[in-house]
Amino acid sequence: MFEGPVLGVDPGVATLGLAVLSRADRTTSLVWSGTVRTPSDLPEADRLRRIHEEVAASIAAHHPTAVAVESVMWNRNTTSAMAVARATGVVLLAAAEAGIEVDEYLPLEVKMAVTGVGNAGKDQVRAALERAHGLRAVPRQADACDAVAVARSLLKGVPESLGLNVAALEYTPEAGLSLLTDSGYSVVMGDSQNLDYKLAVWQAVENDLGRQAMTGHVLDLRFENRPSFQ
Repeated sequence: MFEGPVLGVDPGVATLGLAVLSRADRTTSLVWSGTVRTPSDLPEADRLRRIHEEVAASIAAHHPTAVAVESVMWNRNTTSAMAVARATGVVLLAAAEAGIEVDEYLPLEVKMAVTGVGNAGKDQVRAALERAHGLRAVPRQADACDAVAVARSLLKGVPESLGLNVAALEYTPEAGLSLLTDSGYSVVMGDSQNLDYKLAVWQAVENDLGRQAMTGHVLDLRFENRPSFQ
């Protein structure tokens, strides 16, 4: 987990959202947010250059310790996904030039971290940022708001804090969020309620059993009193 400040980015060529969050004494605050728009009549290379310049300027102004970027979703609209992927590339370049670590989050991960459900709408995300996470002046512009959510996901902490890589993610209304680890076992997280406690239990179970013994099994953390391991 990071104490901040961290820069959240919702990438896109036409519109890109940026937000800086900071945490002190366990209190997270929104420092700044903004939106970068590029004219549609510019060549794409020039639009990408402008995005790079704006991200680099944000890094220079706020000195983030990490950058969080929402990952591109490859769906049926491959043209749109390609544009987002190109914008993501120049964001990663700006971060690398500044020597800053980058974490990428799927939209599902961001929604789970902020709202506790993987199919939350934009209004739900914004409401959760204000009411559940106590952030003030959350922007109404959709891309900037998404950038705030991405940055909040980084500050909240993810399974990589356990030294694991997530090989696959799945969300169902019945089970919530399930993760397949690179060690070959699954973890059913459910929602993001009591996430810090769930991560602590996960770490304790892994320390007790060992990753090799957990391979092929399922750790269910949707518990009321104790976890289930099958």
